[in-house]
Amino acid sequence: MNSIDKQLKNMAKEEAMEPSAAIQAFIQRTLSGLPDDGSPLPRKMARSKRHSFPRPLAAIAAAFALFLLIPNLSASAAEAMSDLPLIGPIVDVITIRNYFYDDGYHRSSIDVPQVELGGEGENSSLGDSVQSINADVQAMTDRLIAQFEADTAEIGDSGHTELSLTYQVLTNTDSWFTLEILVYQGAGSGSQSYHYYHIDKRTGQIMQLSDLFTEGNDYQTAISDEILRQMNDQMAADESITYWVGSAYPELDFHSITPDQNFYFFENGNLVIRFDEYEVGPGSMGSPAFEIPRSVYESMLKEGY
Repeated sequence: MNSIDKQLKNMAKEEAMEPSAAIQAFIQRTLSGLPDDGSPLPRKMARSKRHSFPRPLAAIAAAFALFLLIPNLSASAAEAMSDLPLIGPIVDVITIRNYFYDDGYHRSSIDVPQVELGGEGENSSLGDSVQSINADVQAMTDRLIAQFEADTAEIGDSGHTELSLTYQVLTNTDSWFTLEILVYQGAGSGSQSYHYYHIDKRTGQIMQLSDLFTEGNDYQTAISDEILRQMNDQMAADESITYWVGSAYPELDFHSITPDQNFYFFENGNLVIRFDEYEVGPGSMGSPAFEIPRSVYESMLKEGY
């Protein structure tokens, strides 16, 4: 038995963690569906929705299922797996601290994400970026909680407030990582804002929109013109859609994105530009996002993006 096998075995002994009913049911269904020998299933069963596998493929499937299940059954096992060769860059573990409050008038629910890096040195640029993101997220959540507690004490039972913070990992490939955080704050009316954290895993650097483009290219105008075109097309097609473009209040009108504008990459590789609520339109528009065809900005990108 190698050292990893011993480590996992010891963790299994030490952690009295009972798998959830859903996971137990999944394991049972997987095991019951495996044939007892190398022969194919009876013809009648082969025609059913259950698919048969030869013994070698069944063993691979079972091993892969365990690879997916073990990190979710045990935080320690997930950490051990992240140290395995070739697995470290793939398994980025997100842990959560939840802040919950509800007194009938004021409600708060915050899921705090923490990016954890496996298989990398603590002094690497990638490790530094991870620590910087975690520190920024912690500072943001501390500010939100402090403001919520102050508002709760001031308003008391004369009004209602709400605060929530949720997150999701949008991209986690060998070369790119994107964490999206959504904050909602309500007191009479509500507003939501998005926060994005990007890491170029090849360099280990935290990225913002301007870092994608070569110097001297006016990517802001090119992307902004495309956004304005989409805004005008949407408003022409649907009278319920309103953006602040050519309005009676020019100081509110959208003219251009900023170098640190919120963005992320869509699954097809196109850039998506995200605006916060009230940034480019009334609250009824929510937090609009615009997918920008790659042809608009491709000639301005740095090599590799």
